[in-house]
Amino acid sequence: MPGRGGGRASLEAACAAIAATCACTTVRLASRAITQLYDSALAPSGLRVTQFVVLVGVLRGAGMTLNRLAKTLGMERSTLPRNLRPLIRRRLVEVMSGPDKRAKVIRLTKAGERQVARMIPHWERAQARVLRDIGIRKWRSLGADLRLLAKSVGPAPTRKARERPPHPR
Repeated sequence: MPGRGGGRASLEAACAAIAATCACTTVRLASRAITQLYDSALAPSGLRVTQFVVLVGVLRGAGMTLNRLAKTLGMERSTLPRNLRPLIRRRLVEVMSGPDKRAKVIRLTKAGERQVARMIPHWERAQARVLRDIGIRKWRSLGADLRLLAKSVGPAPTRKARERPPHPR
């Protein structure tokens, strides 16, 4: 295998191949670029695209638990509170005890609904730019491929699961 004892040239060749072919690097590069585009479009609202996505998820799943929302959004459950804090501070969402008191449920406030409504035209402009730049047909295919990729690789184990020693048999 290149990079294992072959010297500097071998290591550089291996790194060049990784840079050119790594799925993670390519998806992260695209993710950063698209996030910057949407953040710029949504800037007049005072929120970022990550917060907009949470608001949309909360609106679509009114009354869902935090665990279910995190799963729906493809986030780790421990990451969700960090994304929710500014939305709670601005009174756009509220978190309440669920039916069994252990689970927390989340819903959009009226102010949150108004915020989403104000943000949609900004989102539509960013979305139109993406569709204009790559084409609707290509986006549908790419979007489907990315969702399939996300589903096929599945969620990574949580930090706790990675740190947990294997169960003795």
